[in-house]
Formats: sequence, C-alpha cells, structure tokens
Amino acid sequence: MASVLRFISNCRRKTKKMPIETLKAVARQENVIKPISVGKVRLPLQREEYEEAERLLIKMAQAQDFVDELKVLKRNKQLAVNHWLSLERSSPLFKLTPLVDEAGLIRMEGRCERAECLPFDLRFPVILPAGNRITHLIVLHYHERSGHGYRQTVKNRLKQLYYIVNIDAVVRMVLSSCMWCRGRRNRPKVPQMAPLPEQRITPYLRPFRYTGVDYMGPFEVTVGRRSEKRWIALFTCFVTRAVHLEVTHRLTTQSCLMAIYRFMGRRGWPLEFFSDNGTNFQGASKELLVSFREIENDCADQLTNARTKWTFNPPMAPHTGGVWERLVRSVKDVLKALDDSKRLTDEILQTAITEAEDIINSRPLTYVAQQSAEPDALTPNHFLRVASLR
Repeated sequence: MASVLRFISNCRRKTKKMPIETLKAVARQENVIKPISVGKVRLPLQREEYEEAERLLIKMAQAQDFVDELKVLKRNKQLAVNHWLSLERSSPLFKLTPLVDEAGLIRMEGRCERAECLPFDLRFPVILPAGNRITHLIVLHYHERSGHGYRQTVKNRLKQLYYIVNIDAVVRMVLSSCMWCRGRRNRPKVPQMAPLPEQRITPYLRPFRYTGVDYMGPFEVTVGRRSEKRWIALFTCFVTRAVHLEVTHRLTTQSCLMAIYRFMGRRGWPLEFFSDNGTNFQGASKELLVSFREIENDCADQLTNARTKWTFNPPMAPHTGGVWERLVRSVKDVLKALDDSKRLTDEILQTAITEAEDIINSRPLTYVAQQSAEPDALTPNHFLRVASLR
C-alpha cells in the first residue's frame, strides 16, 4: 500500500511537471542544495509513507464494518455533541465511547487520556473490527514480529496500539491458521484407546490365571573361570499386575519349559498364556530371533491342553504386549539399582531377581492419597500374600 501511494504521488507530480518524490529525497539525503540528475534511483520507503498506508488501510477496514457508526460519529463531531450517545445499543462500539480523530479514524476514549506522558495511540487506541481481513493481517504481522509468539505475547503488543473487538477470538483464529506454527508446533492426534481385553478385567480369579510371558537378557554370570549367559523369564498376571521371575540357563526349549514348570509349581496352572512371537529383541541377530520363536512355539505345543491355552500376539504389533513390556523395563530399573558392580554369579542373580520381584510386587496399583483413612494403597502383594509389607 505504501508503494501504491508513492506511485500515485509521483504520477500526480509528473502531471503537474513537478520533480517526483524520489529525486527530491535523494538530493536531500546527499545534502545537495542544487537539484541533481540521478536517473532512475528508487529510495526505500520512509516511515511517513508506512504510517500513511496504515491509516488508509485502517480507514478502509472501519468503513467496511462500521458504516452506520462512522456516519453518526462524524455528524456528532460536526454538531459538537457527545460522539457516541446516538449509536444503536446493538452496535459493537456503543460501550467503547468512540470518537473520530482528525485523520478520520475511529478511536476509543480511555481513562488515561490526560496522561500526557503516554503515547497518543496508547491513550486513544484505534478500534479495529473483528472479522475484517485487514485486522487479521495486522494480527498476523505482530505475531510474526514477535517470533511467532503465543497468544498472550501477541495480545500484549496489539493492545498498545489498537482495540480489537473480541481480541481473544481473533488472535486465536489467526494463530491457528499460521502455517509456520501449524508445521512446527502441532502434535499428532492421540488415537482413541481400544477397550481392555476380557482377560484384563475378569474378576474373582486367583492371580496368574491369565499370564503373559517374556524374556529378558542375556546376563553375563561367572561360573568358575568362565562366563556364561543367563536369561530371565518374566511372568505377569493380567488382572493383578503381579510378576514372577525365573532364571533360564540356556536358550533352549527344555530350559524354557523348566522355568514354566517351576512357575506353575508355585503359582498354579494358568488358563491362558500370552507371548509375542519371540520378536521382543529388536536389536538381536536373526538367529536369536529364530531361536526365541522356535522355543515359544515348542512350549505352546507341549503346554496347550484341555486346561491351558497359548495365544500369540499378532506379528508386527508390539503394542499388544505392553502388559509385560512395561514390567520388563521396571525390572531392569530395579536390577540396575541393586547392581553393586561385583562379579555376577548364579546365586547372586537368583537372589537379585527374587528381591526385584518383591519390590515390583510392592508397588501401588491405585492412587496414594496424602490424607486417607486407608492404611496403604492396593498392591500386587495384597493378592499374593494378603499384605503388602514383607
């Protein structure tokens, strides 16, 4: 708009055979009193031209949205009466005590109008309509100047110069349409969670009737003068969220079956086992993944009978095994805390996983209130041994 106004001014000067504004400004900048011929030199837009362009744009916006109000305010100004008493009560300007300044802009009278120390625009802010395109461009301009700041930052800068009707809604709408912010600040929509499976919410069953199985490791242990690998089989109850840990000495079907039989000897036969196809070791080699898959398939064949069922998770769907994957992380954190940097043996490993099992089963399953009549929160140990404490 400032460029258009300069073009119009230069055209009018040419018709009157006057030097255009650009040549005069260049001569003035060069401190040349005598007119000089500088050719087609374009001077950058000046502050006065920007101010004139802004006033014209604001007048256009007010003339589009405040047609009747502008007529009433101009007539009252000529009659020297209160500017706003004749406005309709339904007008958005009725409660703003508006006035028309010398440039024809609608401004709002404020309680700081006698504070000469404050800028004029702060004492008499320009009123901008909410739904006008020019208002949206002004808001977007200050949003970009403030480094794509948030709503409160943009509102604070706008209120120093303008009064925008329904400024909260306008700023929120403009900022929501900013493509820079949408590309860098938006977050993916959180999908709706699926209903819990039937095995997670079946009541009146003893612990470990529905059990998830997973492997952890390997762990390096010292046997004599050599080092050997050990794995930990984690069993978790779907309902009570209790865990049971067993050490497996080899990565074979027989060793896995022995761990399962030890688990069932202490916790009883489950109605259903769940596992994840042996693909839980994402960083493992292909041979290791094949070994785990074969072990779980063999265990499923030997343990499936009229009382027990073995169910595998769908392939390429690790989120369905979150019941035991989260507990794997908790057990690893506890084992790291119990690590005293000494050489690990089978006896130390067995003791460590037993203590880790007790710590995990002592965690609260419900919210722990600061002030409550209940003595303690519900834990998996309440289901396993009726009490949470050792």
